[in-house]
Amino acid sequence: MLADASESHGGKVSLLGGGWSLTTAGSTPTSLAAFFEFSGDEEGADHTFSFALTHDDGSPVVLKTATGESSPLIIAGQFTIGPHSSDVPAGAPYTAAAQISMGPLPLEPGHIYRWQLTLDGRAEPEWAARFATRTGKDPGAT
Repeated sequence: MLADASESHGGKVSLLGGGWSLTTAGSTPTSLAAFFEFSGDEEGADHTFSFALTHDDGSPVVLKTATGESSPLIIAGQFTIGPHSSDVPAGAPYTAAAQISMGPLPLEPGHIYRWQLTLDGRAEPEWAARFATRTGKDPGAT
């Protein structure tokens, strides 16, 4: 999910301005939030995830790094499914949340982009958050 801002605490994510799919290029911060659910037998399992910013055709969005090099924008992380406390029934699902906040990105106006989630090396089309940038600046728009 795309949001203006988010924060995570205690396995939950709080969103501000969540659920948008249209923004003004280069002017607003972005937050990504993803929620994962795993079966009760996943305790102790390690998982990796990444969010890659792509154009709508799937080609990577390449940005300049702080050192001046060009690089695709990929944000990666990992987590381990911890044990439930003793008061949780056996077989209860495990949930995990990923939350990433960033400042405005130098995207082109009038384009369609997507953040593609990959979990444990696997990506599905429905795991992408598509959004568009307006063709011009609209005062008061986010």
